[in-house]
Amino acid sequence: MKEQADQLEQTNFQGFKKTTPYNILQLVAYNSQSVSAVSLLKEITGSVTVMAFNSGVGFDERTIAFDSFLYVIDGALTVAINNRLIHLVAGEGITLPAHNAHAIKPGGKFKIILTTLKGGNE
Repeated sequence: MKEQADQLEQTNFQGFKKTTPYNILQLVAYNSQSVSAVSLLKEITGSVTVMAFNSGVGFDERTIAFDSFLYVIDGALTVAINNRLIHLVAGEGITLPAHNAHAIKPGGKFKIILTTLKGGNE
């Protein structure tokens, strides 16, 4: 029993307690001309990262070996997957398939949760 309670109180590598609720929108602030990010979980099997993109900031095209799920929590964005443009707004999400080119196009301010799962598609 004590071992289970100790596990519940453990923190991740950035100091987040495993069983403490957090306001996800407030974890990262918009930063002028860049991306702000905080990792909630980071394990050998994957990661969960909250990111804030300021206006005019995106991610250049990339291809990774793992599936990722992108969930918009604030604002709106356009993601390109294999040159197909897809518009997402807060509350919507999309899987970025492993081994497929994807990019986040610059636009207005937005925040996302990016969950990457390692395993099975490398």
